[in-house]
Amino acid sequence: MTSAAGFKEIWVLDFEFSAQSGEDPDPVCMVAHEIGSGRRLRLWRNELITCPFDVGPETLFVAYFASAELKCFRTLGWPTPERVLDLYAEYRLWQNGNTCARGYGLLDAAAAFGIKYMGATKKTTMRNLILSGGPWSTREQLLILNYCEADVKLTTELFRAMWPAISAVPDGLGQALFRGRYMTSVAVMESNGIPLDQDLLSRLRENWSEIKAQLIARIDSQYGVYDGARFVRQK
Repeated sequence: MTSAAGFKEIWVLDFEFSAQSGEDPDPVCMVAHEIGSGRRLRLWRNELITCPFDVGPETLFVAYFASAELKCFRTLGWPTPERVLDLYAEYRLWQNGNTCARGYGLLDAAAAFGIKYMGATKKTTMRNLILSGGPWSTREQLLILNYCEADVKLTTELFRAMWPAISAVPDGLGQALFRGRYMTSVAVMESNGIPLDQDLLSRLRENWSEIKAQLIARIDSQYGVYDGARFVRQK
């Protein structure tokens, strides 16, 4: 598969992290597998010092919902990978136009391809442990690393299952890498936040009651469905 893809290395990776609402992730650990050589990395947070990968064009990084992993790269000060394949984007494309009863999470994608995975209850339990922010005992650290590695193994199986369809399309990999570049941009946008005109927001907050009253008066003159500022469904 590595030679067919034209890459020297194909890394499948996953971070576990905690994060406050609206804040960048605080990486807890990372697990990564290199498909060609079988090399495996299991790094706890104190070991996430320097980037252990070549992030140049000869290395392919595979993840599920890659913007989360790429935000961890940014938090750690690691260079951004040049070639990213996001199986979330590819699964959304695969489901485009279909009724997707399962949803779009990693477990949903695995189920769609008949891949066995851990129970959703166990996944929720582990996520809650990680999001607690620690401190974690030695046993809990091992559990978290094992959980992270299970997701990497699942993502690897999903990659193998999806690769034939990706590679069968003319320039399918090129299109997939284009979507991966978009997810890289999403990571930057989420880290930077939404640009905000603070002065305008302050003016809107100060005058919102009057603005709302004027909007209601303008629209409700045609329909008569408001009682003051309250929408009356019965009308």
